[in-house]
Amino acid sequence: MIDTIIEGKDIIGFSPWGKIDRATRRLEGVWFVSTPSHGGFWLSKDRQVEYGGGEWHEEDCEAPKVAKFFGLTPDPRN
Repeated sequence: MIDTIIEGKDIIGFSPWGKIDRATRRLEGVWFVSTPSHGGFWLSKDRQVEYGGGEWHEEDCEAPKVAKFFGLTPDPRN
């Protein structure tokens, strides 16, 4: 686990919920991030097109939908 998303040309250390404490790559272009207060999924541009949604997906509302779509558990800590 790392504190930065590095996927292709994308290098991301911050999320909508603050500085990333932990980033776990779940699939190519699909990362789960945790911050001190919250977390969720980040999707690459290709995965956004595949999913039909945006870049960030909050863990309480959108992350379960993203996880189900890609056949993952909502949170890698569980």
